[in-house]
Amino acid sequence: MNDENTVFRSLAIIEEKIHGRLTIESLADSLHFSKYHYQRIFREAVGESVMRYVAKRRITLAAEELAQSDENVLEIALKYGYDSHEGFTRSFRAYMGITPTEYRKYHALTGLPQTKIRKEKNAVAYSKATEEIIRELNALIVKAKETAGYIRANGEASSESDLPYSKLWNYIADKTDAMTYKLNEALERVNAIEQCTDEITAMLIIIKTVEYAVFQSDTVSFQAGLMISRVKKEERELFKPVINKLHSLSHNAVIKLCGITKFFNELSSLIFEDMRARARQKILQAAEAGRAVNELSAESDDFPFTYITESISEITRELVSTPLEDITVELLEDYASRLEIISFSADLDSIGAFPDKELFTGISVFKERIMAAAEFFGSLSDDVIQAFEHPRKPQIVSPKKHCDYAFRENMLLFYLKGEREKLDPYLTPDQKSVFDGVFNKINIVIRLVNRSHTVHEDTVLIMEREIEKIMTEVYEAVTRESEKLGDYGDSLRYIAEELRLCGIYRRTVFLN
Repeated sequence: MNDENTVFRSLAIIEEKIHGRLTIESLADSLHFSKYHYQRIFREAVGESVMRYVAKRRITLAAEELAQSDENVLEIALKYGYDSHEGFTRSFRAYMGITPTEYRKYHALTGLPQTKIRKEKNAVAYSKATEEIIRELNALIVKAKETAGYIRANGEASSESDLPYSKLWNYIADKTDAMTYKLNEALERVNAIEQCTDEITAMLIIIKTVEYAVFQSDTVSFQAGLMISRVKKEERELFKPVINKLHSLSHNAVIKLCGITKFFNELSSLIFEDMRARARQKILQAAEAGRAVNELSAESDDFPFTYITESISEITRELVSTPLEDITVELLEDYASRLEIISFSADLDSIGAFPDKELFTGISVFKERIMAAAEFFGSLSDDVIQAFEHPRKPQIVSPKKHCDYAFRENMLLFYLKGEREKLDPYLTPDQKSVFDGVFNKINIVIRLVNRSHTVHEDTVLIMEREIEKIMTEVYEAVTRESEKLGDYGDSLRYIAEELRLCGIYRRTVFLN
């Protein structure tokens, strides 16, 4: 029997008797070798000592059972030759870096029968939700195309070949067509969402794409209405059907966006569960590489560089003990930089002093796995990282632009300042002063809205009442000044009405 066959036979015996009592003496005797010779050929062939290999196999098999069964920790410990829960936990932590209970908690999410069941349920949920999302997107695309066609046909006809208006309606029709392109991009992404490595980030990209298209529709609708409010009243009536069509598209788009967001949020909790498992798996894979480095050094009786193993142990310990929500790309890159220093120092110190360079190759593997984890975390959106802090958060995405009243009021302030500038020749000093006061009041509202996200609920109620009072004053002041200006004030009345509606929307959302 040659040495290689002896080792293979030895490995088979270990697997057969892994649940029983194993010693170097019993294994050597079973192969008719001396203890010394058996240990030497085993280390040469396997790369580690006999009993360290046995301990690793027991921990590895125990870990598999922790992940794949409901058997309690003590039963598994006794099964693999440990006398107590405490002894097993110490050995498990020394090798895996975490306790058996923590391992079960984090690894139960990956590769198990229940995971398969969950994924099958997810597939049904994906199928149903994606069908609804596709239906909503298709309906919105059809509506946008229909609106663009209507604008080109009726805008041209109602303008009576007046060149400036012809250019205006063609421009707006082009903008509406651009919205359909954005929606088609989102539609393509929906069909591929299950193949994405980061489904939540993919969801957010889709939502942002749809949201941008909806925002474009809203902006085009408002600005077209504002432009037409400046023309003569008799011409305005000709354009009214086109403006109504644009308003209808904008309103429909907001409704569709909210519906699509709802369907995505039905999936978010299922997807997020898998995302957390994947993130944790990346961290544990890196930690396993760190433990492997220390195992190699521990097997060497004459390893002179304990400061290296201590530093690697420290990084490994920090890695597995840091809560998932506190893991950042910067933290992982910091660990990689520390390993770079350790590796460089190890290479220099080992020249001529410790010829077995193989012991240091694991440092590079450790660093590579940490950088792989950093790349994974770097691929996640800010929304996903923030959601790690709130794993039970029911809503991952929301139609932000249409709930961001500070943003809307900022834009209305922009348009109002534009109209005030255009009307400057017709305004008295007192009217200009009134508008300056209106601008200041809207700025106060914007500041209050921004602050309302960071204060107590009772304070929010007080702030909402103050905002409502100020916005009523703004609406009344702009309406009064528009009436003083007669036909020249129609554009101001248009903006004032939008400010009033903005207040109504906020109050409706707040009361609900």
